[in-house]
Amino acid sequence: MSDPTRTELQSASETTTASLRSKPLGQLLVALGVLDSRQLANVLQIQKMQPADERLPLGRICVEEGFVSRERLDLILQRWGKRLRLGELLVHQGSVTPAQLEEALERQRGGGGRLGSILLEMEALDEVSLTETLARQYDMAYVPLGDLNLPRDLVRYVNPQFAWRHGVVPIGLIGRRLTVAIQDPTNPTLIRDLEHSTGMQIKAVLSTPSQIAAIARRLYEFGDDNDRTVEPDAGDGDAAPRSGSPADLVRRLVTRAASLSATEITLEPSSNGGDLRLRMGDTTWPVPDAEVFTGRISDLVRTFQTMAHLDPEDPKRPQEGILSVTTDEGDFSHPVLLQIETEPTSCGQALRAEIVPEGRGSSRVELDAVGSRRSRFEELLQSPNGVVLIAGPAGSRKRGLLRGTIPVMTRPDALICSIEEPILRVDERVEQHPVAGPDGPAYLERVEQVLRRDPRAVLLERVPDPAVARRIFELEGTQPLVVTTLQAGNATGAIARLAGMEVDPARLADALRGVLAVRLLRRVCPHCVEDYEPGPAILAEWFQDGDPFSRWIRGAGCSSCRGTGSLGRLVVSELWVPNADDREAIRRGTAPADLRARFLERGSCLGQDALRAAAEGATTLEEALRRIPYQDVLHTRRYGIDPVVAERWRAARRRLA
Repeated sequence: MSDPTRTELQSASETTTASLRSKPLGQLLVALGVLDSRQLANVLQIQKMQPADERLPLGRICVEEGFVSRERLDLILQRWGKRLRLGELLVHQGSVTPAQLEEALERQRGGGGRLGSILLEMEALDEVSLTETLARQYDMAYVPLGDLNLPRDLVRYVNPQFAWRHGVVPIGLIGRRLTVAIQDPTNPTLIRDLEHSTGMQIKAVLSTPSQIAAIARRLYEFGDDNDRTVEPDAGDGDAAPRSGSPADLVRRLVTRAASLSATEITLEPSSNGGDLRLRMGDTTWPVPDAEVFTGRISDLVRTFQTMAHLDPEDPKRPQEGILSVTTDEGDFSHPVLLQIETEPTSCGQALRAEIVPEGRGSSRVELDAVGSRRSRFEELLQSPNGVVLIAGPAGSRKRGLLRGTIPVMTRPDALICSIEEPILRVDERVEQHPVAGPDGPAYLERVEQVLRRDPRAVLLERVPDPAVARRIFELEGTQPLVVTTLQAGNATGAIARLAGMEVDPARLADALRGVLAVRLLRRVCPHCVEDYEPGPAILAEWFQDGDPFSRWIRGAGCSSCRGTGSLGRLVVSELWVPNADDREAIRRGTAPADLRARFLERGSCLGQDALRAAAEGATTLEEALRRIPYQDVLHTRRYGIDPVVAERWRAARRRLA
């Protein structure tokens, strides 16, 4: 029987999607594996026992019972069309008339903006009515703050900059549960960021922007010059295209880049107008609808610079900065953090805007990405002193993993310091120290200043030069644990890199606690999965005695992945914890190849982790072969697969089937 064509696969996928969309929310959650039938029955029973006029929506009960996170529920409601639109709700409850809604939608189509803001401008409804409707739309409680008198010590949980930027104020604390009032229910990362920054369970309620601003002024003792709010409403359908100002074009460009999972935006002026490209993985693509931006590259560069507080009037030197742009996506707008770099060219300033991964820009724990190695790695992070390294090539998400170590090390009685260049986002769990100048004495001086603070641990974004490398490895036993990143091909390759920085082998052997090495592989697009048979040459690279698995998958290519078959990237890793023999070998200056051979005798390497990912359908054998050091591929082929691991892989294959 021949394989199904791509058209047939797409048709089957569309049929499945339509079937799922037609299911009630409870049945949908069971079909998606969020709930089992017993849990659904419990939720329905809880809902049935509530008074009819106070009955909570099923999704909200699932969140409160801990069956699903608020963030995941929001994504499901968005993906499967289970949330009523704002306009429909307003008309249904009689807050606006159908004619007023149609007029507001017409204004939105003509000039952009959010539906709620337009209705407020039309005076079709008031701020309280809008917020109450949003509370119903997002299954949240509406709390009128009024003249609420709050204890001043609440300010320690949410810093003032974060409060004003996101329209949020703390209003209550019971045990480890912090209640906050927010004005924008469409921000998908706000609650998660607060949970990680405070270490508490966050309960969010909705209130109006003016009430939140009034409470914030009293709580933080702000003056009127700080009075700025975020409009807290959701759009009705897709946001209308905005044209006109360069700031609107920047927002539109960032929205397009984020929707395509791009990692970088590049703007290069030229005599014929300039080039605008997006980087997705290893591939550079022109921007869709590029004609909108044609002839405005220089304006866009200047606007990016102005928004990032750089100097557009100084075109002769490189500049760097940080910028947060809120996407123009109606209900699902969210902040995107960009790291901006400009470079002088003969035609003006060229600009590169790197889209900062979520884990690097926030305190989200990324250690789940290292899978089974997480628990052992977390044990290393509890070491009282020494050095823990996160190694990998450039762009392998080392800094995101470094930020992910913060929750593991944070304790009420422990000072954690970080040295960052630059500080991308304020994290109240860490005492953050920016590097004031370029590499060299400024970096080493900052290290010395931080060490004098007597911290429990120091997070060092990188090891910039031999002086810093020698300093962190010469710390005495009473000094802190240092966790840092290093460019190296694999775990044992970090030793050769440090030897090149003239770190004393004896000190290196004594201080090194472990090395987590990571690589990024392209992930199979989940929207266009198809079966395929890898070529004989590929199979021969990975398997000495034939293919032990019966099925392999790849992405066929679709609009979601722009025909590449890949969407996003995944981490593969290896963890080396030197034993006594390894330390002695390091002291003797053993050759890197011999150190690697010692590690491979007992450790699972990058190649084996990449093969696991391919066997589970997360990536392909071809991608693993391209990204993994060939020595690891040879080792994986030569020594086969651990029986326990092999059975887990086969179980994963059966689930895919």
